[in-house]
Amino acid sequence: MNTNRVPTERDMLAALREGQVDLRPFTIRNVTMSKRIANQELDGVLDLEWKRERFRFAVECKALSTPKAVEASCDTANRNAKKIKAEPLLFIPYLSRATLARLQDRNVSGIDLCGNVWISIPGKIYVERTGNPNQFPQSGEIKNVYRKASSIVARTFLLVPDFRSLGNALAEISNRGGEVTLATVSKVCKQMEADLVIERFRDESSQNRRLRLLQAEKLLGLLEQNYLSPIITKSVSLRLAKPFDDLAEKLERWNKSASKRIVQTGESSVDRYAVMAREPKVTAYCTSIDEVAELLGSNAKPDDRFPNCTLLQTSESQVYFDTREGLVASPVQTYLELMTGDKRSKETAEQVRNSILSALKTRESTDVPIRSAKRKSR
Repeated sequence: MNTNRVPTERDMLAALREGQVDLRPFTIRNVTMSKRIANQELDGVLDLEWKRERFRFAVECKALSTPKAVEASCDTANRNAKKIKAEPLLFIPYLSRATLARLQDRNVSGIDLCGNVWISIPGKIYVERTGNPNQFPQSGEIKNVYRKASSIVARTFLLVPDFRSLGNALAEISNRGGEVTLATVSKVCKQMEADLVIERFRDESSQNRRLRLLQAEKLLGLLEQNYLSPIITKSVSLRLAKPFDDLAEKLERWNKSASKRIVQTGESSVDRYAVMAREPKVTAYCTSIDEVAELLGSNAKPDDRFPNCTLLQTSESQVYFDTREGLVASPVQTYLELMTGDKRSKETAEQVRNSILSALKTRESTDVPIRSAKRKSR
């Protein structure tokens, strides 16, 4: 089968029918495709034999293997299996460890096109042959929506867990200094819905589809797993004549557009969210080191020996999103950065994580009404 493209369900069923799917240690004894029962059509019925014992399965074939698609397919497989007194089986392009865990929770067996097999019939048989690599990477879960600029949309739900519409979410993002399009918001929300991170449902009081966070801890995990440190194009070490906090007000007035941004790194912002002993040195991201240096003037001099400030030049917008008073980084950015550090940093990150989740619970319990965010003047 061509691994350069995602196979269709027709491709997959044809491969199963023609014996091209590796199901060892089982032997295929019978395959029936498109079987109709009770006015519904099953994708197939499959008989597998092992050690002279035969097992019948109702096959549910799915080319898409997102969490939402897998959950729905498990429901269909269980329902159809009961109708023909067989066992439920899901057939997908690639059976990942995460998908396997979902199947185990739902008592549905699984096979794929990559040679992975998990067959479980309680009280009768248990066979697991997994670990084969994904030959159809495009069929897996799309993860890049949790990375770089696209992650701004996902991060917003960890700050405000409920929106009346996509436009309302976009307004909140803009209010917090993010610059994404409505199309990007839609794409990311669609993927988060497929990953069972948020839900989208029709608001009874309007024609809009409301969006609500379902699994905050899972969303934090996805952001962490996919986090990449920003690309730094230039850096400079400085000796500030005044504490950074005393200069922050001046820098905040300059920090007024997408082309002029500055914010402390997560590690330098940690004091706002957690307790962590560290050197009294500030590190900050900025869009232009030359412009910041010119703005600071005599208050900053290059010093590689005894610096108390380091500027890191980057144009990546996610680090500037949700900048707090005093040019402090967002709690989400702080958490993600700390999780890339050493053991002490990761332990501190847990404090930040708890702070993020506690703030969400407080917001949900007080049932804060949703309103369109006002755009900041830039």
